[in-house]
Amino acid sequence: MRILLVIIAICFCVVLSAQPFVSYTLDRDTIEPGDRVRMELKLTSHNPIGEITVAYSPLDTIENVAMQDDTTRLNEGKVDIEWIDAPFSRPREKVLALVARDSSGSYTLYQEFLFTIWDIGAFNFPYPYFIDKQGDTLEVRALQPPLLFSLISANIAPQDTTLMIHDIHTIVPESKNWKDYLWLIIAITLAIAAALIYFAIKRRESKVIEEAINIEPKVIIPAHITAYQKLKQLRSERPWEQGKVKEYQTQLTYIIREYLENRFEVQALESTTGEIVTDLAKKDFNTKHSSSLTRILQVADLVKFAKAEPTNDMHESFLNEAEQFVDETKLEEENIDDAE
Repeated sequence: MRILLVIIAICFCVVLSAQPFVSYTLDRDTIEPGDRVRMELKLTSHNPIGEITVAYSPLDTIENVAMQDDTTRLNEGKVDIEWIDAPFSRPREKVLALVARDSSGSYTLYQEFLFTIWDIGAFNFPYPYFIDKQGDTLEVRALQPPLLFSLISANIAPQDTTLMIHDIHTIVPESKNWKDYLWLIIAITLAIAAALIYFAIKRRESKVIEEAINIEPKVIIPAHITAYQKLKQLRSERPWEQGKVKEYQTQLTYIIREYLENRFEVQALESTTGEIVTDLAKKDFNTKHSSSLTRILQVADLVKFAKAEPTNDMHESFLNEAEQFVDETKLEEENIDDAE
């Protein structure tokens, strides 16, 4: 049984001797706040390791073990770190490093740091991570890192702060300048600006009301007056005598359709003859005029689309019939006054 234990112990020692180990070394273990201390990181292996990646991110956080739940970070102003001959500037960076063989035959990696501690307490420095070529974390034996104590020296004598109290002197009045009245200047400026804006708004409102009062009422021309004027113009031009039969019929039907739309409020300009007659039946339109209206519109459709050619007498007759249709269906004057 003893022989087995010895064999197990020997194997365990062989395994430990083959495994790399990492350690920290401080040039001193006690400093005062504001002092700088040198620390060396050393990775040692009896077997070749080659190139590895060192991740220094754990050094972002340095634990103050003397203070409960107190963790000192580099960016909080309590600890400053300076890297000696390092190819990087921030501790969280991953750096490719070569574990070289030293004079003793071991394979060793060195890195030195300078720390400045601005707080009091006992500080524990964590080890970085080591990653091999395959991207796996390198198994290393980590020796217990040393504690760095930052203490206030006992040789510092307390000062008598009462000696710094001086006699009370009389208050010396200070002469006033324009800066003392700056608040008053700003207040007056804001008040003037507010008054100008107020009067500008009121003036604009008065101008709008005045313009609204001076607007002349819109004169509404009755539908039959407009139709009379256009039919009279068409009669004076007599386009059918110039061979413009289609243009004449188009103008004539447009005048009638426009009149129907303004007089009876139907969609006459965009509707067919049948649709117009149907819509007029729903209005105050006397159906005895339907035949005359249908004849005017249908003949015009034949001329425009079927290329029919009425005689000159028919053109004059259509014009007379259109004027008669407007005259018989117009809105009487008294009805116009009632509508207004």
